[in-house]
Amino acid sequence: MDATDVNPWGKSPKKVKNNTKSNKLSKNVSQKFEKTKVVATSGAKKIKAGASAGVNWLKIKYHAHKLAKKK
Repeated sequence: MDATDVNPWGKSPKKVKNNTKSNKLSKNVSQKFEKTKVVATSGAKKIKAGASAGVNWLKIKYHAHKLAKKK
């Protein structure tokens, strides 16, 4: 018997009942969270693509401006 086996309060811990309502709620929350993750991921990809296109546009404009100044 280790020191970790001794319960200082003298009571055994209560077992949690398996409640079907909480299981259904947990499943619903989990499913909605998965849907939210999918939507957020697709939104982030669109933002990344838009930002990348914007940066490339700025590079092209700056490069064209720089070339025009040299002439």
